[in-house]
Amino acid sequence: VEILKKDASWVYSAPEIPRIYWEEEEEYEDFEADQIDEAVKSMRVYCHQLRKGSAPGKVEVGPQLFDYPMSRHDILLPHWQELANALNLSRGSINLSIKMLHLDQSVMDILTPCMKNKLERFHLDGNDYTSSNMGIEFAISTVM
Repeated sequence: VEILKKDASWVYSAPEIPRIYWEEEEEYEDFEADQIDEAVKSMRVYCHQLRKGSAPGKVEVGPQLFDYPMSRHDILLPHWQELANALNLSRGSINLSIKMLHLDQSVMDILTPCMKNKLERFHLDGNDYTSSNMGIEFAISTVM
């Protein structure tokens, strides 16, 4: 954490994901690709805000208009890591909402340590998990 705090020249290091990737590689429909692209861009914006100390009232992660959870994608792991780092460095309490995503153990392992004692509210909505208890265990681990 101290190394991250001292790095005044921080740059968002997760790679850009071209919108076309979601259509061609992952075979999402056009409107779905738009939603995913916006969700990834929002993560980047939230990271910048959290690192600069101008955290928004609510950090919302996930596609806004999906009717079902988005599948797991390894390409998003660096973006989750950036969000975790930003949450870890943020001051004050945060209202975090994660919705319509498949959250597997790797994502939860990235997020859990940085969320302890940071969240004012934690909202999980419409997510999918590898096992039925994972969501409950994830939520509990953030407050203990």
